Amino acid sequence: MKNSPQKSATASTPLPSLGFDPSEMMQGFTSKTGDISVFGGFSKNGWLDLQQHSMNFLSNRFKQDAELFNKLKSCSNTSEMTQACSDFYTGAAEDYQTQVAKLTTLG
Repeated sequence: MKNSPQKSATASTPLPSLGFDPSEMMQGFTSKTGDISVFGGFSKNGWLDLQQHSMNFLSNRFKQDAELFNKLKSCSNTSEMTQACSDFYTGAAEDYQTQVAKLTTLG
């Protein structure tokens, strides 16, 4: 069965690639807003800073998630797997604590 494109007034234009840049997406969205955001009265730039910081944090965490899987596939026994997971979760807990402190300061 052949797939055919939707013919609708609301159909979106296909993206040129499968990936997307969250920062670019947020900047495109907020460029259409005024100087004050609807989110708690923060200035648009302050809100963008918080969002950019959060996106950077999540991007780094996702990379570390992928690194864990690479480590796990090279483990030769359960002891190595347990150590890799323990190190991962200890690092993640520290990262999240640091992130909360930074967001509190920025907020």
